[in-house]
Amino acid sequence: MGQSSRAVLGLVILAIGFSCFTAEALASQSAYLRPNGDISVGSWTVVGSTNRWAALNDIITEQQTPTASDYITTSSAGGGIEITVDLSTVQLESATITGATAWFYTPNSNSLTARVRDAAGTTLAAQLFSSTGWHSLPVTLSGSQSQLDGLRLNLRKESGTSPRTVYAAFLKLTLELPASRRLLHVGISADSRSGEPPGEVQDVVAETGAAHLREDLEWHKVEPSDGEWTWGATDLMFEEAAERGMTILPILIGPPCWAVSGTEDPKVCERTYPADDQDFADFTAHVVERYGPGGDFWLANPGLEAGLAPKYFEIWNEPYYPYTVNGEVDPARYADLYTTAVAAGRLANPESKYLIEATWAVDPGPVNWGGAMVAHNALLGNYVDGIAVHPYPRYFDPFAEPETGTLLNFRSTKLIYDYWRSELKINKPIWITEIGYSSCDDEERSDSEKVCVPGDSQAMREEVKAEWLADLFDVIDRGNFGYVHAAYLYNLKQWTDPEVPTNEKSDWFGVIDELGTLPAWTSFTDAVVAYDGTPVPDTTITSKSFSGGGDATFGFSVTDPTSTSECQLDNGAWSACTSPKTYSKVGSGHTFRVRGTNAEATETTPATHSW
Repeated sequence: MGQSSRAVLGLVILAIGFSCFTAEALASQSAYLRPNGDISVGSWTVVGSTNRWAALNDIITEQQTPTASDYITTSSAGGGIEITVDLSTVQLESATITGATAWFYTPNSNSLTARVRDAAGTTLAAQLFSSTGWHSLPVTLSGSQSQLDGLRLNLRKESGTSPRTVYAAFLKLTLELPASRRLLHVGISADSRSGEPPGEVQDVVAETGAAHLREDLEWHKVEPSDGEWTWGATDLMFEEAAERGMTILPILIGPPCWAVSGTEDPKVCERTYPADDQDFADFTAHVVERYGPGGDFWLANPGLEAGLAPKYFEIWNEPYYPYTVNGEVDPARYADLYTTAVAAGRLANPESKYLIEATWAVDPGPVNWGGAMVAHNALLGNYVDGIAVHPYPRYFDPFAEPETGTLLNFRSTKLIYDYWRSELKINKPIWITEIGYSSCDDEERSDSEKVCVPGDSQAMREEVKAEWLADLFDVIDRGNFGYVHAAYLYNLKQWTDPEVPTNEKSDWFGVIDELGTLPAWTSFTDAVVAYDGTPVPDTTITSKSFSGGGDATFGFSVTDPTSTSECQLDNGAWSACTSPKTYSKVGSGHTFRVRGTNAEATETTPATHSW
């Protein structure tokens, strides 16, 4: 399954813990150091604004001329400053360091010496600079995590020179990521219903190569009155998708007013829990009986590829946000709706599978969403086939470990999976059913309120969005995210005037606008080509030992931790096993095989060793 390593863009860590990416020819992370309000050492001080967002804009690329809004300067002979580059959150994992460079920008030509030191104070690189502009200092690193954690950048003005000014000082690492050994479903939220007919939108998606669409399947559109089913428009959406070789991930949502108490406003009804969950369960049963594997729609249309029928169905959308549930943010209430719907759906179509909506914590409290659901219903895990999460990174790059807002970035994906697996004992695949970056204009927001990618212009933000999206899919595809089975980009189209930037986050996630494709279009199409496919486990034999008495013991690992393993000795039966697996007194002349099975596939090329 190996995919060649693509350009993963640079991780930026400011001295204060901020993050960003820039483009590289190799797969890379970059650690950036930037002057900030905490710096006041010797005769070096911060002059001008210490706004972190403005500083980040200065260093989106090395070759962009930084502004004077944030800089460090010295006015006395021999003055210098040394800033620790905090790389403790840059985990090498299986990456290899292929290069390291210190960068800084000087607007005048007075002499300055730059040094990079390790934690022990050893100078790794040093050079005297006496010209204006960007300066680079190559650094040789061993690649150990301990060395990364203690790196420092030292800038010293030479004696006898006039005041020396430095803008945008940072250290940049280039890391090559290993080839991936796994695939995942790569899809997009397309809003097919906005097309007349839906195929007009699906044709645009087809140009990306994507074969997975996430679409609303609203209850009020197929059962506007109790017991009155109208499937025509939804049938057309499924038919035209299938004609283009696409599978739809339906979101079951949108109650009609007849099923809701307390309001007759259709816009309010469709985001309000039903008065009786059995009504929603009946809706679910009808949907999966019609559109699920072997469903009535496929039987009635034998010319369509039946294998394109959706196997997974998402129950509601983001019930942890007040707007989507008309203010009723209640894990127990959602758990009841979910389990009731799944029970009815499985009975109507035993091949159907269901995604439960998950986040980390909700207010007030905060209350752990998954923990609260299991506390309400200890059998919840029996109803879960996959966990749907929306880990929007906001203005953090995919590698970011921000000091604040830790739960509001892509790393919450792992946090949620680990908690559900370890604490709730629900080891199911993660489906990222929404993720993306917004290129909205955040200039007027404070640091704590920012939600958009950085950039001084709409064009720059679109470029950064594209770079970070490319990184995001690269990161998701790495082996340490093997539990992620799907990633659906939000979304296809930006509905706003590209010439009039706004701060409305939801309007700026698209890969096309009214003028055509945006830079992020290429990032998404590249991800489809590189990573889209069925997530099959990949098992590796990690250790082998043989005793004098004829015992043989094998250790093994699998890329997908949601999978189970089976072992085989010679041509015997496959049987469930865990690592390490020992065979007693078997001697030599045998073959050991081990394979993984997850919710979607069994490994066809087992790991094998003969002795």
